[in-house]
Amino acid sequence: MAKVEVNQVNNLDPNSPEGQEALNKKIEDLKKDGNINKPSREECDAFKQDFEDMGNTFAITRWGVGSAKDGNKIIDYLRHYSRERHMWKSNEWMGIIKLQEELDTVEKAYELSAKKEPVNFPYQAIEFLFHMLQNPGGMGYQAALDFESENELYAEVFDAVGATLQDARAALKELDFAQQKWQAAEQGFYLEMDEPEAKESEGGEENGIYFDEELGRDVKPGEPEYKIEKFQKFMHAKYGGLKDPLSQEKEEEPQQSN
Repeated sequence: MAKVEVNQVNNLDPNSPEGQEALNKKIEDLKKDGNINKPSREECDAFKQDFEDMGNTFAITRWGVGSAKDGNKIIDYLRHYSRERHMWKSNEWMGIIKLQEELDTVEKAYELSAKKEPVNFPYQAIEFLFHMLQNPGGMGYQAALDFESENELYAEVFDAVGATLQDARAALKELDFAQQKWQAAEQGFYLEMDEPEAKESEGGEENGIYFDEELGRDVKPGEPEYKIEKFQKFMHAKYGGLKDPLSQEKEEEPQQSN
């Protein structure tokens, strides 16, 4: 049986251009070996069905942000921030208008759940929220003072959105792999990915916490030592691997080897 271990192809990310190129080369090398077992037609069809099922599920999934008890606080702050703290550029004005409509929808759903479920958004909205929160802005001294007065709440909401985006992108990566697995099977090969090592969750249910190296401990919003600039630096390190879809060209679809 011919298998391609995705995580073992030159230790490259299979979703990157370099990883995809290495993966295609590995498949081409395996094609030269005539003594291999290829996936059956039934297996290919099953992989295709898995991919389509995952795609349909992902398309309708809504992602919870923060805890249920903080729903109103999150909605109110996102509405305030999008209107007062984000300086949109170019075509972002459309996203800002669309976000107001989405926030109204989210608020109604939250009320219908009797506030027992977290506020939840579709994937693209989570992407936009993260992009927006990465880029606070304002004009003049008074706006700076106003933002300083709310920076702890900003940190909590930003952290909650970042954690949700991380989960959503992990699911999207699994969807991408399901497509690659189906495509590899059509070419006559099995594609497998090593199981990632389980990691302990960080930060519990509280958001906005960062580790202060000078103090040697976690610092929470509300403490005298809390510094928003240190939190932003922490967020950059924590979620630095998350690409900003609004500032980059859309990646090309994985190419199939002939």
